[in-house]
Amino acid sequence: MSLSTFRARRSARRPSPPAEPVVITPPTVFPAVLRGTSVVQSIPLEDEHGARYGWDLLVRVADISQHPGTFVSQIPAIAGAYGTVDAGVSVHATDTNTLVRVRVVMSWWLARQAQERESRIRDIHPWPGPNLDPATGRLAWGVAADGGTAYARLWLPDPVDHEVTQGGRHWWFTGRTRGGKTASMQTALLSAVTAGVVYPVVIDMQGGVSLGEWRDMGVPYAEDLDGARRIAQRLLLEGQARVAWMTDPIGNGFGRLLKAWPPPTPRLPAILAVVDEAPALAEDTEAMHTFAKIMREFAKAGILVWWASQTHHAMSAFGSAGGSQAREQMKAGNVSQFSGAVNSRTEVFDVADGGDMQAVTELPRGVAGANQHIGPDHEVPVLCRAFYEPRITKALHEYARIPDYELLDVEDEEPTAGVAPVTAGTAREAVEVLVGSQDRGAVIDTDMLGKALGSRWEPRTQRDAMQAAVDAGLVVKHGRGSWRVL
Repeated sequence: MSLSTFRARRSARRPSPPAEPVVITPPTVFPAVLRGTSVVQSIPLEDEHGARYGWDLLVRVADISQHPGTFVSQIPAIAGAYGTVDAGVSVHATDTNTLVRVRVVMSWWLARQAQERESRIRDIHPWPGPNLDPATGRLAWGVAADGGTAYARLWLPDPVDHEVTQGGRHWWFTGRTRGGKTASMQTALLSAVTAGVVYPVVIDMQGGVSLGEWRDMGVPYAEDLDGARRIAQRLLLEGQARVAWMTDPIGNGFGRLLKAWPPPTPRLPAILAVVDEAPALAEDTEAMHTFAKIMREFAKAGILVWWASQTHHAMSAFGSAGGSQAREQMKAGNVSQFSGAVNSRTEVFDVADGGDMQAVTELPRGVAGANQHIGPDHEVPVLCRAFYEPRITKALHEYARIPDYELLDVEDEEPTAGVAPVTAGTAREAVEVLVGSQDRGAVIDTDMLGKALGSRWEPRTQRDAMQAAVDAGLVVKHGRGSWRVL
């Protein structure tokens, strides 16, 4: 018998050793998000350390009666099935009506994110240096609570006509005393003037305490009411001259009428008027009539206004002469808002009439530079912390690039004898004095009327008085809001 035959017979007499047991891992089964639905794709969500904190689920609906709204209404049930809280479930529509995307994250992850958001808001974020993009008019304003960058716009490029922009965007800063409002605005202004295409004009209604570093920067600067009025008039003249230039196809060099200001350059810069502690100026009817006109009409001419006030109500911050105009500009989306450290919720945004303000979260108390920001890049209010540059004067001298430009100036007028319209006994008498001081054929518009009579009579009374002048044959209607002297 051969050895191989012996081994074969022996193995036949002895049973084979048992095989190692094979452990079969059961497949991961996700609970149905809703009755009848099925999860067709599950993408695990992991943090930087590889810890799983949730899933991104693609769910096939049972029938056409199920849609994203149905899932939203059942968020508590979905959260319970996956062992998280309601805030951990979000629903998103897809390109097809048979699929819905559901994102589920665990409660511990939400708590960690909330802690990180709070830390970002409470930490000081130093100014990163020049960051204005002249091609887009966008600058980095601060750090958003979610870790991203908070942006703000000085102007918007036109997506179709690249030779012009969509005009400038005004800004409004609000915040209580010592709330970081001025420091945030100073740092943003520093960013704005680092590209050499923005010409600043500064009005500090606190007597130079807030923006005094601009006294020696060679730009228009005022710290009292008389100086502010003169700057307002210069801005008005500048706006009118710019509009005339835009409508002159030969003079503007473009060979056509321009609907808005071209992308700013050192030769054709954007004009940025900054007014701090603005309510002190808002009390002056003459100045506010001018600023209201500038904000309403000259953003298309590249003139931007930054307005800073402690109060967050438009009628208080801009006064009776400018409040309604500013409010309408905000509703139209032409004003970016930075509402900081006011310890309030919905009232920090004086924009919506009965809108859903639940998205406006409460600002942290006592954190200077924390803001709720809404603007072209953040149409939904975002919580953010503004960049901060403590050595603002040194940074200005190091980084500021002011264009070699000069605003049109106001010619000093000799005082004229006679009765001022505002000293007349009635509005009708005041209008007669005003008309008598004009040459035949001159045009009186509502702005001129408001400057002459606004400190004593309301706009309705002024219009009634002008209608009386029309009836008396002193003037004739020249168009909407204007009259020609006969």
